[in-house]
Amino acid sequence: MAKTLAIIAFALATLLGCSRGDSEAPSAPDLEAHEPNRFLTYFNRQASLAAGRYQFVVDSNNGAGGSYTLDVSRYGEQQHDSFDGQWPEGGTHTIHLSRAGGLNAVVTSSGPVPNLKLLNQWGDEIASAQGKGDTAVIDLPMSKTGTASYSRAYYRAVDPNNERDTLNKFLQKNGFNKGHDAHVTFRDTKDLGYGREMYARRNDDGSMAFYVRNYFVDVLPGLDSNYSTMNVHAAADRNPDFHIGTNAIEFSPIDPDDPNSEKILKFFTYWGGNNPTKNGQRRLSVDLDGRGDKAMPNACFACHGGRILPLDENGEFPLIGLQSAHLNQLEVNTFEFSDKPQFSQSALEAHFKTINKMAFESYPETPSNGQWNSELARDVASGRYGGDFTANTYNEHYIPSGWQEQGGRPAGVSLLYQKVVEPHCISCHALQGSTHENSVSFASYEDFMGFEERILDYVYERGVMPLSLRNYTAFWESEAPSVLASYLPNFDHFDESGNISSPGRVIARAGDDRTSASPAILDGNASSHAERYQWELLEQPNGAQSEIAQADTATGRLISDTPGNYRVKLTVSNALGSDSDELLVTLSGTQALTFESDIRPLLGSSSNAGSCTACHSPTGISSPGNMPVHYDDGNPNLYRDVLARVNLEWPERSKLLVKPSTEQHGGGVVLTDNDRQTLLRWIREGARP
Repeated sequence: MAKTLAIIAFALATLLGCSRGDSEAPSAPDLEAHEPNRFLTYFNRQASLAAGRYQFVVDSNNGAGGSYTLDVSRYGEQQHDSFDGQWPEGGTHTIHLSRAGGLNAVVTSSGPVPNLKLLNQWGDEIASAQGKGDTAVIDLPMSKTGTASYSRAYYRAVDPNNERDTLNKFLQKNGFNKGHDAHVTFRDTKDLGYGREMYARRNDDGSMAFYVRNYFVDVLPGLDSNYSTMNVHAAADRNPDFHIGTNAIEFSPIDPDDPNSEKILKFFTYWGGNNPTKNGQRRLSVDLDGRGDKAMPNACFACHGGRILPLDENGEFPLIGLQSAHLNQLEVNTFEFSDKPQFSQSALEAHFKTINKMAFESYPETPSNGQWNSELARDVASGRYGGDFTANTYNEHYIPSGWQEQGGRPAGVSLLYQKVVEPHCISCHALQGSTHENSVSFASYEDFMGFEERILDYVYERGVMPLSLRNYTAFWESEAPSVLASYLPNFDHFDESGNISSPGRVIARAGDDRTSASPAILDGNASSHAERYQWELLEQPNGAQSEIAQADTATGRLISDTPGNYRVKLTVSNALGSDSDELLVTLSGTQALTFESDIRPLLGSSSNAGSCTACHSPTGISSPGNMPVHYDDGNPNLYRDVLARVNLEWPERSKLLVKPSTEQHGGGVVLTDNDRQTLLRWIREGARP
């Protein structure tokens, strides 16, 4: 009877799914501001522009008459501006970005060929465009790492000769026409919820390759019930109507012309059988959770320990990004299996072990200084198979030594690992960290607790961890939030009934007290789940003529003719309530900060603990120079490298600030409060060169 009902349900799903035509991924639901929606994305999306005021200058190379129209759209904001002007005068037009991001500006002329410039509030030229015909266009993406150009640069780096631009070519290149070493079919209940048919192969040259067909039965768009047993049945049946795409990974030399060069992971994604006209063609972006397309390799790197950084000065994918990703272990205890005997867990156990051992063997035993420390990943991988892969079956109950109840750790530490860290954190975090800064891997209880403040913020306030939507949902449907909260000494996230509150509650963050020139940028974008913003001036010097411009946006501007102290209040709200925060702004006559005058000297010689270049230079302790960034003057791309570690959306969480301000930093705390405030001010002012 149960089997009959399952067949009926699957047949109904087939009819409904086919009626939706070309859908290749789960459908995105309509979300409110209080609903978390930053899954499989990086906290720093590398915005093109900081929040604030900008000016467009429209001019021409000749004095002909006529008129023009300037249309400006802001990416990520529901706002459009249109300006009209006359030739030969041209004009200057001002816009305000309430949050960091990007824009598209098009000037259309009925007279001469137009030119267009974009200036920041300090008069620096940000971008320019020479007109072609009757138009000139400036396009700055919301995310410099979320564009088609970014994906193309990645594929150029990992497949320079286009030998893998179709699935068939990938399979041929990696020898799958000769056979495979493992083949498993299951439903991934933890991360994606798909039915998955996976193949793995090891080649004689030491390279490895994996590909997995993903199956998804989208019965009714946007429902969690779509992530059901029907997906594994679709995979077992290889039903093309529900084959939404194929992901592939290759572990092979970084230089295709040098078989002895370092081996790295290379990610590819291809269209599925539910789109017959594109089936097997390589994709530039992929939607793995119904929350929108992400440019390759973002969604893959997010779970594989990869570093997403902007393209280099030549428009190419950065080397340290290519070297950063690693293979995940398959967590067999989180899988669901078909009722067909050949696809049962016991029938597939040996194949899972083969794949997990292949992943283990790709981990470096002796990493270079400054590179990934694979110690925890190797420990967990081998420990789940009895140590050194001596056991034949997967054991999810293995506990690393750093999480065992010893050495004065509190009672129940192993429970914290088993209920929280193992099911929701360790798979991705074990692929993080380095030889100089490994605490983010969560290798021990002590390392984990060192992130208490960020755990409270990311897990209970913002809802950006766990990083995948299915894992996030499973976390909040389990006892994990309560278990984790019981180990956090400063936990206070309770609702009116005394229950632990899930993310969605609005939290105002006006930022740290600061000193600034006028106008001072007031940035409330760090607030959690805010839908509406309101800035208010509470105190000011006697006789000051002051105002807050754009006071009802996330980013206001405090303008005054009088130096001194100003107390400002930010109130934010959403459908669930409101919250307020205050800050003190000291206006002075100082000029806006620049990288060359203010930041380069600070990085070269931090005032309280020695120079950053003691480590971050070719001659530092990381010699021969394996640190991911060098801050010495010999780096010709220093400004670009520093900017890649600046978060314009959330300045306080810039890596440039967070790392050297915490004990988790391999070099310890090296920034004074004054250093930190200088860096923060520079970032808020747009990180001028």
